[in-house]
Amino acid sequence: MLVDECQQAGVQIRTQCSVERIEHGTDGFRAHTTHGLFHCASLVVATGGLSIPSLGATGSAMRSRASSATSCCRPAPAWCR
Repeated sequence: MLVDECQQAGVQIRTQCSVERIEHGTDGFRAHTTHGLFHCASLVVATGGLSIPSLGATGSAMRSRASSATSCCRPAPAWCR
């Protein structure tokens, strides 16, 4: 269902792609990745799995996010919203 909605909205889904760094500027965000540079007006960091460490979640994305100067909402499981 999510993939279908993303395809309808023209979203590009990238797998096996690591984010090396994110920059925030007046024109939005720049994500430097192993697949190249991406520009966007807004950015969602969906790290998932913190409640299930056996899936490989380490919390590193949230720790990295906490050190950023941009705003962030309180982390919460997606299906609790």
